[in-house]
Amino acid sequence: MIRNLRITACVTLVTTLLAGGAAKSFGQTAAIASGNWGSGATWSAGEPNGATFATINGGLTVTVDQSGEITNLLDVGTVAGETGNLNITGGDLTLADSDTVAEPNIPSIRLGQVPGSTGNLTMSDGFVFIDGAKGSGFAIGEILIGDNGTGTMTMTGGQLQAADEVFVALGSASVGTLNVSGGTVDVLGRNLLLAFFGANAGLGLPGANATFNLSGTGTVNVAEFVFSSFDPGATSTINQTGGTLNVGGAFVHGRSGNATFNHSAGAVNVTTGLGNGDFVIGDNGPNNIYNVSGTAMVNAGRQVLVGVFGAAEATINQTGGTIAAGGVVRVGVDGIGSWNMNGGTVNAATDVFLGDFNSSQGTMKVTSGTLNVTGNFNVGAALASNALPDRVEPDGANGPQGQALDANGTFIVSGTAATIDVGGNFLANPDDKSSFRSDPFIAGADNSATLGFEIFNSSGTSLIDVVGVADLDGAVIDIDLMGGFLPSVGATFNLLEAASFGATGTGTTQNVGTGEGFILATEDVGAFSLAVVAGGGVETLRATFLGAVAADADFDNDGDVDGADFLTWQRGLGLSGAAATNAAGNANGDSVIDGADLTVWRNEFGPPSVLAAGAVPEPSAAVLLLIAAAGLAASRTATRSGRRAA
Repeated sequence: MIRNLRITACVTLVTTLLAGGAAKSFGQTAAIASGNWGSGATWSAGEPNGATFATINGGLTVTVDQSGEITNLLDVGTVAGETGNLNITGGDLTLADSDTVAEPNIPSIRLGQVPGSTGNLTMSDGFVFIDGAKGSGFAIGEILIGDNGTGTMTMTGGQLQAADEVFVALGSASVGTLNVSGGTVDVLGRNLLLAFFGANAGLGLPGANATFNLSGTGTVNVAEFVFSSFDPGATSTINQTGGTLNVGGAFVHGRSGNATFNHSAGAVNVTTGLGNGDFVIGDNGPNNIYNVSGTAMVNAGRQVLVGVFGAAEATINQTGGTIAAGGVVRVGVDGIGSWNMNGGTVNAATDVFLGDFNSSQGTMKVTSGTLNVTGNFNVGAALASNALPDRVEPDGANGPQGQALDANGTFIVSGTAATIDVGGNFLANPDDKSSFRSDPFIAGADNSATLGFEIFNSSGTSLIDVVGVADLDGAVIDIDLMGGFLPSVGATFNLLEAASFGATGTGTTQNVGTGEGFILATEDVGAFSLAVVAGGGVETLRATFLGAVAADADFDNDGDVDGADFLTWQRGLGLSGAAATNAAGNANGDSVIDGADLTVWRNEFGPPSVLAAGAVPEPSAAVLLLIAAAGLAASRTATRSGRRAA
């Protein structure tokens, strides 16, 4: 246990005060004037000691600047509508664990203890130690920053140690803020918890709301876990512009509630000392976001996980910084995970999985930056089968393999500004795992893998460079021309380069196919062709442009262009990229569903016999009203967008 040597005098004082054998009741003393902690004139019943509960309210400020200050429980802000302030500029303060005093023995600091109260702690120097046994329950060996009211702790220097845990916003009505720009906070026992209890609709409580700001030279050391938004309905925000957060177990952002982490500088280091070492964005929360930029650093001793359990929806937006995993990166483990990479670096020491397990959706879009994968890159998850490891072939000696588990992966390469290096194999091979096996509990569902390529000019897209084998059996290749770019007929684009294309099945994956069983996306048929071309000791997946696809507004493919197709366009308005399919309302085959597709619909409106004769009827009055309404909505949307842009 890390303790400042100055605590020795405090421990001696506690022993002296509490000697004498029989347990006695705690006394209480309240601040009656702003002043020094050590002055009797500051308190209603004299200076606090190890057998005292101390409170600060009424807008008063108590300052600690001398050694040997002590109390058992310190509440700053215990009256609704009032504020208490604690200012630590030097010396030391101990919250004593007094076993010889009758219960309740709750050594802790509570800021904003009741709803409507406010408690502030400002620390520029000195030392605080909050004693208490690890795992003893709430308010033992802990600081509660926003217990049930509003609490703020601002540290620019000094050291605070909590023997058990630190809470920022505990209760369902609490608001807590922890600002650390200098000094050190040590959570010696267990966890740092940001926004603990969730909403309580029956009592009209909104859920805990926590903010953690880490900057400058501030350091926070956590023995076990960091949890943000612990319960459903809890909300937390982390802003890191500097400093260091060291975590001994795992960093879990968005355990069950909504959580946002804005990270532009400073480091988060998660070690494997407790056998974990995971950096998690979206454990089981519905709206979890990590925005990483600048010089930010994440060092995960084991895994980086995005969208872990079934209720999780998590997104990483990366424009800079470095994220390093000592093991694998999993995007969409059991939930929904997205990673938008527009800069920075990602280093995976072993493998990457997009769409990893039951009904998962994992998406990574790389526009710029560097993606380094030492092992295999899996789209649609090589692990997403419930077979035993020794079941290899569908008709092998060990019986049929387990079924696929509906793991869905998407990898999109946009433009030419990225570097994508894969040291192992590239596996986007859902055809190598079948859903044929009957299961009385969970129906089989095929895995899926989509590889998207967004082309803005004749340079094509960044090359996926694979040292090993590429296995694309069952992968859908979706090519989008962006920004109005139209290649010349016969133009070629290299998409992926590998030592070879072939079957890679091992373990729970069937060893079938050729590795070249990819499928061109429906809307690209006729516009592109795909081929694997050998040369220079490698094999390359190459796309060749055949010409623009003829416009088609028969979105439901029923042989005519009518009001049903208009409704399809209306529902799809605004979709772009892989989502902008013909079936969703994309009539002209570009990368977005917009007004140009409506123009195609108007030109093609009518039954095929009429269109063939060259006479296009006017849409009915009802349809014209729909068009007018859609045009007005599109105009309003454009106006709002323009205002936002301005």
